[in-house]
Amino acid sequence: MEQVRRDPDSAIRSAGSAQAPPENPFLQALVKLAVIEPRVRQSGALSLFIRLVVDGSTSDTHIQPDGSINNQLHWETPLAGIINVMAGVSNDGSMTRDSEILQEIREAWPSVSKTLFKDLDFLWQPNSGADSRRASVALIMLNLIDIAGMRE
Repeated sequence: MEQVRRDPDSAIRSAGSAQAPPENPFLQALVKLAVIEPRVRQSGALSLFIRLVVDGSTSDTHIQPDGSINNQLHWETPLAGIINVMAGVSNDGSMTRDSEILQEIREAWPSVSKTLFKDLDFLWQPNSGADSRRASVALIMLNLIDIAGMRE
């Protein structure tokens, strides 16, 4: 994580060089640091998170007979990154300075939400994994209203 903190641009290139799986260590570190490290937020991490949500695929994810899924959905980790970017902007009180970041989130929301709606089957399952996914979707929607100013 210290390497990512020192050079967020390199970490973004490493996490974005291929379709980063949710367990990619650079992606995990970027997600964690997005809430506390302004340099991560301002170095393009948000664009990476949005691209991974919108362009990824859950085609290799299947609902098991017990209602669980066989692996994490492609958008779960980068969605946490988007949430952390918004939380970091809010925590720092930098809504004015980071207005471009908030605008990027507002502009990307239609594409992000389209991806989430395609995977609604994975949100309706009665298990803790689906509970976590539902909480993430609810949190991003709340943050869009409270932080990104999408009240309309």
